[in-house]
Amino acid sequence: MSIDTSSSAGSSRRAVLKAGAHAAWAVPAVQVATMVPAMAASGTPTLAVAVARTISGTTMAATVTVSASAGAGTISNVQLTLSGAGLSSTSALSENSANWSAFTTRTTTYNGSLTPGTSLTTFTVTITNIDKGGSNGQPILFAVSGAGANAGSTSVQTK
Repeated sequence: MSIDTSSSAGSSRRAVLKAGAHAAWAVPAVQVATMVPAMAASGTPTLAVAVARTISGTTMAATVTVSASAGAGTISNVQLTLSGAGLSSTSALSENSANWSAFTTRTTTYNGSLTPGTSLTTFTVTITNIDKGGSNGQPILFAVSGAGANAGSTSVQTK
């Protein structure tokens, strides 16, 4: 690509550059303004799970808090599933809340629905015979899902 620097009748290279420099300071003729809706007003809520745990021998007591970010509608069929190398083949799972079903194949289901932004459920999961192998222990993944919401998860170590 070459630029013609010779002057001819009409515009010179200098005149075009000078005009371009002034155009950079011009106010745009069209301005677009958009509003992003607040998460509380609309959108798909996201489930979150937080875990605080204590370990005694090969038993873990995990205080589990499930919550949902603000969004539209309610969330039904909320399930908490545990997985990972920290669970041994003989690990037993139990929880202490009447609002959650007994564990079936490492999954428990919330009896009811969560309202985004307002509902919060906390309960304790007891896991026996955890695998504490490795210098940092083994991970146990706490994953939460539900109809009408984005899933969430967190992982804790067994040591």
